[in-house]
Amino acid sequence: MGEMRKLGSLLHVARKISKTSDFTGNDMLRAENFRTVVDALTTLIAKEDNGMKAGLKLSLGYLLKKAARFIKCELVIDSNKEEVKERDKFLSVLDGSWGYLFNSAQIQLESNRESCLRRPRSLPLESDIHRLCIYVTSCISQMSMQCGQHLNSLNCGRYSCAD
Repeated sequence: MGEMRKLGSLLHVARKISKTSDFTGNDMLRAENFRTVVDALTTLIAKEDNGMKAGLKLSLGYLLKKAARFIKCELVIDSNKEEVKERDKFLSVLDGSWGYLFNSAQIQLESNRESCLRRPRSLPLESDIHRLCIYVTSCISQMSMQCGQHLNSLNCGRYSCAD
């Protein structure tokens, strides 16, 4: 999902929770509306089985930071000091709540990566690997012996490096 689509989805849910249709993206990045944003985030990332969409939750968290910083930069350029202070407050609240809000999603993502990437259940057994190694080694030695016998039958031994 694209960044603007994610923010739009979050804004849509935040509007439903705040019960105001004029709730804007700018309102979403104000400290006084932080609880509404958190409720919207919780609603948006919920799964039917009482789980959470950890990747979406974490990406929305970083996206909120990115949006707030971008808006803050635009407000600094426009010399709107009061709104800059509002974005600073929002960023402070978000940074202060980051561990509480997003650590569980980070932990879930890391454990999913470990279990999916390493897949210990799908690895072969050590005994199977050992048997395969013995088989391959015996095949190689058998083939090299046959190759040597074939070369001897062709009488290739008459050439030597000493000549």
